[in-house]
Amino acid sequence: MEKEVNNTLPFLDIEINNSNAILTKTTVFRKKTFVGLFTNFLSFSPKIYKTGLVKTLIDRVNRINNTCVGFHQNMKNVKNI
Repeated sequence: MEKEVNNTLPFLDIEINNSNAILTKTTVFRKKTFVGLFTNFLSFSPKIYKTGLVKTLIDRVNRINNTCVGFHQNMKNVKNI
């Protein structure tokens, strides 16, 4: 069972920030052990797999975030990865 720490609760790859009673913020959650390794785009894999990975990461950021600030921060993280 996860317990709330600093008004945040990780749940199913979502970090729920409950610091403001009116607006609950959600962002993409990654564990401390996440290293950001994915399939290299120059690898010998079908191109559809590689483009699908990029589309999935962008779609995940788009669906999970409910604030513009969180969206832009998570998109920066995806670009860096």
